[in-house]
Amino acid sequence: MFCQHCGQPLNENAALCAQCGKPLQPAGTPVPPATPFALPERRINTLAWGWFVYAALEAFFSLIRFLIVHTFAGMHFNDGFGIPLGHHLTEFLLRIVWVVIGVRIALALLAGFGLLHKAPWGRALALFASFITVIHPILGTAMGIWSLIVLLNRENAAALDAMS
Repeated sequence: MFCQHCGQPLNENAALCAQCGKPLQPAGTPVPPATPFALPERRINTLAWGWFVYAALEAFFSLIRFLIVHTFAGMHFNDGFGIPLGHHLTEFLLRIVWVVIGVRIALALLAGFGLLHKAPWGRALALFASFITVIHPILGTAMGIWSLIVLLNRENAAALDAMS
């Protein structure tokens, strides 16, 4: 006799599995079939958590970039006559960059939330976020491609529509 959950060998009269701790069904009891959406739901939930991790990594690396840029932007470069070069322009461009990064992080968090809670708008927002994220080198490209593969799959899309 083996555990239906983890496959561990069991004693004949055991009520719980010693390995995973889950209750055992008596012999001869049919095992209920998995829901038809079990695999797509697991894929979508994993993708949702991937968006949360991506947002956290993006925030962390952006903070490191901010510290580096802030250090160098604090140095005042001049044209040799004591006039600072582009100090106001640098501040303006940095603010635009931080707004864009903040929007990307918020978009990733919302995409993860929408997918995890199977919100009707979750798939559309995650697709939009993946199209935007795919142009961001390495991590963003990987996240964007993974999202497109999962969300454009017919089985996953149908399951997500049915669950929302």
